[in-house]
Amino acid sequence: MERDIPQYRPHHVHTSRLAARNGSRNYRKDGAYPHWRCEVQQPRGTYAEALAWGVAQAKQAIARLNGKFFSFRYIFLDIENNGRAPDENGWNTVWNGPCGGRIKASYIAPEVDYATFTGFRNYIDAHSPYLAGVYSAGGRSYGSWTGIFGGQVIKHTPEWTFTSEQSELNFPHGFSASNASAQWFANASAACQLMWQWSGGNGALNGYGDFDQVNTANNANRSC
Repeated sequence: MERDIPQYRPHHVHTSRLAARNGSRNYRKDGAYPHWRCEVQQPRGTYAEALAWGVAQAKQAIARLNGKFFSFRYIFLDIENNGRAPDENGWNTVWNGPCGGRIKASYIAPEVDYATFTGFRNYIDAHSPYLAGVYSAGGRSYGSWTGIFGGQVIKHTPEWTFTSEQSELNFPHGFSASNASAQWFANASAACQLMWQWSGGNGALNGYGDFDQVNTANNANRSC
C-alpha cells in the first residue's frame, strides 16, 4: 500500500530482527561476553574478544536462516536495553552469566560494546547473501544507541529506529506523523534511514501492534 510519498510504504515486508545482545549463545537478554559467564574465569571484556563474539553470533544467525531471504534481505541487529540500570541485556551491566543474577560491574566501555556490533555487521555483509541493519533508538536515554555506545557513529549500515513513536494510527507522511517524527541515531546519513517504527512500540500501545514505515528508496541504497 503506497502512501502519498511513493517511496515510503507501511511495513508489509518480511524482516529478520535478531535480538543479539552483548553476549549470549542463544541470543537471550543476558550480559555476558564469553569470559563473563558462570565459569571460573577472570573477565577480560577486551575489544578483540567482543569483536570475535559479534562474528560468532553472525555465523550462528546465517546458519539458522539457511539461505532463505526475501527481496528485503536484512538481518537487523536489535540493540536496546530495559531503559534503566541494571541493564539485563548486558550492554551497560556485567552480570556473572546467564545462569546467575549477580552484578559484577556497572560499566562497559562503549568501544567494547561497539566491537560486538562491528563484528556482527562486518561478517554479515562480507560472508552472506544478507545485508546487516541495526534496530535501535535515537535520543540520549539510558536505553538509546547513545546510552549504550556513546558517540560511536554508524557508516554503511541501514537504520531502523523506534523513536519517536505514538499510539495514534494516522499513517505518517514519510518519516513524520501528526504527533511524532522519526529520531535517528549514530550520526548516520539520510541514505541509511530505512525504517521507522512509528506506532505501537516502546510502550506507546495502539491496541493492534507495531507499525513501521519503510523508505524503499533506501533499500540497498549504495549511498548508505
